[in-house]
Amino acid sequence: MIKSMTGYGKAEFPINESKFDVELKSVNHRFCEISLSNIPPGLSYLESKIRKLIAARFGRGHFYLSFHLTSLSEEGFSRGPFFDFDVVKQCFDALADLKKSSESRKTCPCPIC
Repeated sequence: MIKSMTGYGKAEFPINESKFDVELKSVNHRFCEISLSNIPPGLSYLESKIRKLIAARFGRGHFYLSFHLTSLSEEGFSRGPFFDFDVVKQCFDALADLKKSSESRKTCPCPIC
């Protein structure tokens, strides 16, 4: 096990029309402390695994791990939120089916109807 470390690392990954950056900084510290920032919502489930991986590898140090997602297209993110309309349509169709089936039973499980 490595006892202490001061260092820096950065990796970039192209994803479709975007660029995903991961940056790791570490400094000597008496204890093992891990700070994560800007974790994309779709990857938040990995937070505990990332913490365990770093803690198992290093006995001490303060680690700063950050994530950045930037657009490579001309429009960038200024065009507003992105919707996958196929997924939205599937959700809408599923809700419509649920409404039809609940109307046929005259009891809807949700408080809205």
